[in-house]
Amino acid sequence: SVDVHLSYYYMKYVKGADIDLDDIAESYVDFVAGLPSDPSVIKTVVGVYFSPLEDADVGPSLHSYGSLTEEQAALVSESDDAKLKNRQERVMFFNKILKKQCEERNIEYCDINEEMTDPETLVIKESFKDISNHNIHLVWETTLLLWLDKWDWLRAMAP
Repeated sequence: SVDVHLSYYYMKYVKGADIDLDDIAESYVDFVAGLPSDPSVIKTVVGVYFSPLEDADVGPSLHSYGSLTEEQAALVSESDDAKLKNRQERVMFFNKILKKQCEERNIEYCDINEEMTDPETLVIKESFKDISNHNIHLVWETTLLLWLDKWDWLRAMAP
């Protein structure tokens, strides 16, 4: 998640380089595949969630997290990189690679983006957003309810 939501901007606006999301996704799935486990264990990779930020909050958020200086964050704010469509497409691209890599290694892939967003605008629904306009993280309490619906094993653990 950090690579898609923060490191992308750091690489582009600080290092002046492109981030290799393909390599990051492949390396991550390779890492999960290589974890020692009992053959009965179902390894699962969870997709990156969509960005909850409004376009105007992307630059200030990056500055709040210390990823960019105020000047660099201002450049992001003025660019197409801050546009929701571009941010959500980057997440979809990364998740597509994760899913493909998981399929090739017989690892379960799962995400809840469809349940958390308006299908036409790809805006995160308010019930999943934090009260801070700069927070890239979602509210775990409401996402947990979605995971309980997705995963029988998790629901079985709940009282």
